[in-house]
Amino acid sequence: MRRIVLLLVAAMSADAGVIRTKVLERASGLTLRQGRARLLTLKGEPIRMDPARPFDVPPGRYYVVADAPGYVSGSYGSSRPGGLGKPIEVTANSSHFIELQLARKAIVSGTVYDENGIGIPGVEVVAYAARLPLRVAGRATTDDRGEYHIGGLDEGRYYTRTSAFEYKDHTGLLPLFSSDATEPFGATKYFARYDKTTRGADIRPYHGKLFRIRGTPLCGPTPELVPLVTVRLASELGSREAQGLCGQPYEFTGIAPAAYDIYAEREADLLAGAIELALDKDTDGLNIPMGAPSQVRFVVSPPLSVTVEARRADPSGAGKWITNPTALPAGRWELRVTPPVGMHVSFINRPTSINRPNSNIIRISQDLVRVTIALGRASASISGTILEGRKPVETAPVFLWSSGVEVGRFYTGADGKYKFDNLPAGDYVVMSTYDCVDPTQSLIDEYNQPPITLTGNQSRVFDTTVWNAP
Repeated sequence: MRRIVLLLVAAMSADAGVIRTKVLERASGLTLRQGRARLLTLKGEPIRMDPARPFDVPPGRYYVVADAPGYVSGSYGSSRPGGLGKPIEVTANSSHFIELQLARKAIVSGTVYDENGIGIPGVEVVAYAARLPLRVAGRATTDDRGEYHIGGLDEGRYYTRTSAFEYKDHTGLLPLFSSDATEPFGATKYFARYDKTTRGADIRPYHGKLFRIRGTPLCGPTPELVPLVTVRLASELGSREAQGLCGQPYEFTGIAPAAYDIYAEREADLLAGAIELALDKDTDGLNIPMGAPSQVRFVVSPPLSVTVEARRADPSGAGKWITNPTALPAGRWELRVTPPVGMHVSFINRPTSINRPNSNIIRISQDLVRVTIALGRASASISGTILEGRKPVETAPVFLWSSGVEVGRFYTGADGKYKFDNLPAGDYVVMSTYDCVDPTQSLIDEYNQPPITLTGNQSRVFDTTVWNAP
């Protein structure tokens, strides 16, 4: 959505109200020198104040939000850091003074020990949000005592895991989660809170053999003295890069046994290649054939206009979405389809076999890829009123959640009413709260509202109140 900056000119100040703010640190109550408050319209558009009259605001309803480096944003009317907050109403000649308290981001800390119980310096530790697929939320390196502190985390549950580590004598330590777990299912989840340091996330990695990967990017019949080829080794622990020319070997050492994606890309002419590897030994001759991006054809049934987005399904972290691609480089790609109003995506028929049913992952490995997108009619609806006591609530945010993702959002009018229509059959959760900007599965679980089940063209009415997160 295009962001529109509104300039408030001095001529408007005669009918303006006044908003003054003070930004404090939540833990100490002291004034945050770097704290800055800002106003947003109900559409989330920023307001730029007239420098000559920085406190004057024309009549209207606004969100008041504050930010500071290293802190979670705070909003007027939100009971939790990072929430959207309640809009404040400004009338002619009204005056408001608002204190906004900001919380520091969360920290998880621990020690990496050797087999003798002595801390190991120089080991990289990563933190993952405790859900699948694993995505790195932060990382740190142990100090001279083997201690680490991973900061800048949002509040929630996390796994911690060491990366592969090689001693000077070339013996290695294998990646390990806390609680001596090699997979996340047996690992301890640590709850990180704002303004707090969660301690005791200790890890004792096992000794094991680390491996070597060698190979060559093969660019085809092109001169060798051309722009560099970047080879990237990607896994759940992150990625490493090596650069060279076409036909010249690449090498990665000190690699733990695991599943990897290896990408080779030449930015100058978009030449690219990708291979997948389950590493369990030293591997030489791992050549990467490179070619031009493959043509992708999306066939929609029935033949209606849809928006298709694709991003690389990179194990080290999802890539950026590309809208309506006509060609994609080799590798695995995740698809997201926005159907026309009144329709929903029944399934996406991939051109190659996929490990998980109903997965929207396609594997690009041929010159022309055909993807069939099947649509179905969506005619169910959920509507209702957001109340505070018996009074309707204006501009209350209403979130619609289904199958682990947000599928709709609505802001009520003066009558407090909302409606989500053109929905397919399924289970839905309706939540109205000022305490988040974007809902998460953990927040939905905490909300603990039974789902609303829709079938066929069914319409359901669900009145509820604004939920204040504890």
